Amino acid sequence: MKELDQENQQEEDEENFNPEEDMRDYDLVARSLPVFCCSSKAYQKLSGRFVRENAVPGFRSKDETEIPQLQSHCKKLTEGVRASNCRRFLTHLSQLLNSLSLWASNDGIGLKISDAQRTIETCFLKSRLQTLEKSLDTAVKDCLVEMNEELAENIFDQYPGIVELAAAQAVPTAAHWGAPVNRVG
Repeated sequence: MKELDQENQQEEDEENFNPEEDMRDYDLVARSLPVFCCSSKAYQKLSGRFVRENAVPGFRSKDETEIPQLQSHCKKLTEGVRASNCRRFLTHLSQLLNSLSLWASNDGIGLKISDAQRTIETCFLKSRLQTLEKSLDTAVKDCLVEMNEELAENIFDQYPGIVELAAAQAVPTAAHWGAPVNRVG
């Protein structure tokens, strides 16, 4: 919560941002957060996975595993930040559209430009739009490169270790596949 608050505060007012200054009592926030006693194994079993495994005692429905409640809680945690980002985007878009509307409108002062001047301004706008398009293309390409690097570093580079772990556990896991089920009635 503190990191989210600091990030939002820095985005909203970078000049007056002080990371040492707390926006709220984070100990109180920690005490107010819900606690979920979850069973992922029971949730998986009740979701139709682990077919050959015994039922996990004490859970009759997915809701009793508290996984759905935890998922719902996690989604709600991000609502404020997402709403703030959307409002900020819409505000900037509205400002841009208002500026363009004012710039393009005939305000009645009799602004009259010659065909030559109109051609010059049209060429200027086209060149600026081409520059914007090139900049956006570059930004998208840079973003894709960065995303691929992050995927490689955080996922693909992890494969060798995970593959070794999976290979080490494959034989013992497969050895249990045909074993009789120990059903406790």
